[in-house]
Amino acid sequence: MSMMTERELRIKICEVLNLIPEGEDRIVIASPFTFEDGDSLNVILKRNEHGWYLTDEGHTFMHLSYDNIEFDKGNRKEILENILKSHYIKNDEGELRIRIREDFIGEAFFTFIQGLSKITDLSMLKRERIKSLFLEEFKEFMKSLLGRKIIFDYINREQDPAGKYKVDCYIPSEKPVFIFGIPTDNKCRDTTITLLTFNRWLSQSTSIVVFEDMDKISRGVRSRLTDVSDKSFSNLESAKEFMPDYLRKIEVLA
Repeated sequence: MSMMTERELRIKICEVLNLIPEGEDRIVIASPFTFEDGDSLNVILKRNEHGWYLTDEGHTFMHLSYDNIEFDKGNRKEILENILKSHYIKNDEGELRIRIREDFIGEAFFTFIQGLSKITDLSMLKRERIKSLFLEEFKEFMKSLLGRKIIFDYINREQDPAGKYKVDCYIPSEKPVFIFGIPTDNKCRDTTITLLTFNRWLSQSTSIVVFEDMDKISRGVRSRLTDVSDKSFSNLESAKEFMPDYLRKIEVLA
């Protein structure tokens, strides 16, 4: 395949943008850039008495509000302010704007899009924080229940020197016990693989999984994990109520 000329490349790049005029002073710029859920980022080219500018017309913050994202406190506020400053974007009571010169509209557009994309990524901080809070509470419960008997983030260094198969909570014994906290589909898949691997390595073991919310895990992903584990709890409250009796039954807890 021959290399495209610079002109051909410019044409190809421009083809992914669609300009929709809505009057003399307003142009919608439709592009392939989207939020994580597939909704398009809102970018409008507008003109007022001061000249041309790009705006999201408040759409970005409105969209993120559906996930109850708060930008007015903590490290999220500081990150947002740094994004706005580094991308020359002004926050006008929730409407994001960037002033442009007509001869630099292309540069301004991509700077604006990059800034909006980074702001939408802040929603991931909330999800990661929620995930970490569950795992912290899960491990605190296991520590209070088993104390020094338990080893956190266990790796079988003999069989797994690279540390690819980590166990959240490990109770060593002749028949070792593996306990996992499951907040997401990805963790569910990883745990399934880890258990299958340990089942190849060991002739006897007991595995327990504690879901943050079993109903929020995809059915197929969840089923594969429960098929290879010995005991599962649908949420942490259920584990707190019933796991002590189960551990006594398997003679791990006195």
